[in-house]
Amino acid sequence: MSAVHPVPAMVSGSICMAVYRPHRQSLRRQVDSLVAQTIRDWRCEIAIDGGSDEDVSIVMECVAGDDRFNVTNYPNRVGFYRNFERALMQVEYDVDWIALSDQDDHWYGDKLEKLIPELESAMLVSGQARVVHEDLVDENVGRRTDRVWNGLFADILDNTITGSFSIFRASLLPLALPFPRPTDAAYHDHWLGICAAIAGEVKIIDECLQDYIQHDDNVLGETQSGGWIVRLGNWRARSGGFFSASYLAEHRWGWRVRVAEELLVRTPNLSQAVRADVEPFARGGLSLTLFVRSIMSVWKGEAPAGRVGALLVGATVAGLSANRRTIRTRMHKRRKHGP
Repeated sequence: MSAVHPVPAMVSGSICMAVYRPHRQSLRRQVDSLVAQTIRDWRCEIAIDGGSDEDVSIVMECVAGDDRFNVTNYPNRVGFYRNFERALMQVEYDVDWIALSDQDDHWYGDKLEKLIPELESAMLVSGQARVVHEDLVDENVGRRTDRVWNGLFADILDNTITGSFSIFRASLLPLALPFPRPTDAAYHDHWLGICAAIAGEVKIIDECLQDYIQHDDNVLGETQSGGWIVRLGNWRARSGGFFSASYLAEHRWGWRVRVAEELLVRTPNLSQAVRADVEPFARGGLSLTLFVRSIMSVWKGEAPAGRVGALLVGATVAGLSANRRTIRTRMHKRRKHGP
């Protein structure tokens, strides 16, 4: 058994796990990997999203005998975004750090030990992971992630923070909670990473600290052979069976607009540099600044061209729609009140 290594200053923490329809073996593997951490001063909030009696039974069986786990079954199903929010709202404010956990990954025993010291100089820190399919989890195969932090503007464009790889200071919660009103493209780790960049430094260290388990029905996850075909089908289902410019405007681009608007309201005293990264998204439509900076992000390899192109289409459509609404409003006022 590995020795327990004390880490100064930031030792007491909370792990938040969102659970939905758990598979007994996968959940057991993940819970066991949490219990095996060399850092043991933590509590774990498990939020079950609309769980059945069987779901609750599986979770309770997996955590039996360890009173660090607090299990809450929420009868109403809200999806992973709101369920992680519920788990975070359960966290006691006397902890130093918070880690997010998926229900079916596998953490290496020294994950917390490696990440916690980085919080002495960062608001949020993330590691890398070995990406494996669920059928190959016990074999020594799988590629490695290569996450890189490219700054706030690039991350608003295209998220590089995976929540289950990350740990952040508990002092981030007053800024991050409650989560913004979501669209179909709202992700808890995207919001938390952006908040962390507003509040302090974000780090991604180049060390593999867990297995990241992939399933055939992942809506998000790592792109593997054929992966985009499956994920495209899931996105189609969420958009009503087809992709349209209006869907991009309302959901993909609209999510970023909401994030930027929330940040400007919650943090009115932003520095000029940070405000310059946020405001192009808060304007709601395509501007020259947004276009040029987005193209530069693609050119520098900070964001993929396809995703950025989709966002720019969404921003263009959103801007045109807003202009049409403004014109209709003005015409209505003129007809009502006269020239």
